[in-house]
Amino acid sequence: MVEGPHFKDGKLEKPLYVTVLHNGVLTQNHIALIGETPHKQVGRYHVHPEKAPIKLQDHHNPDRYRFIWIRELHLPGPEDLGTGPAIGEEAK
Repeated sequence: MVEGPHFKDGKLEKPLYVTVLHNGVLTQNHIALIGETPHKQVGRYHVHPEKAPIKLQDHHNPDRYRFIWIRELHLPGPEDLGTGPAIGEEAK
């Protein structure tokens, strides 16, 4: 799951956060990334649209990718909390 970065007036307002499941095992949980992920360099953010293509690295080796599933997820917001009692409170 990815929460993309947010830019305002050409400046970073909120960094990118990523959660990674690898073969069903949680390996990264809500980790902030520092922009791109270049080799042996510190990443930087560049202003970009909200949605962009996904790039897969191959390092000039013959790689095959199978079963890569990408789906858009709806992150719950305040409107999804409902109107029921808070946890630990009794309904009135």
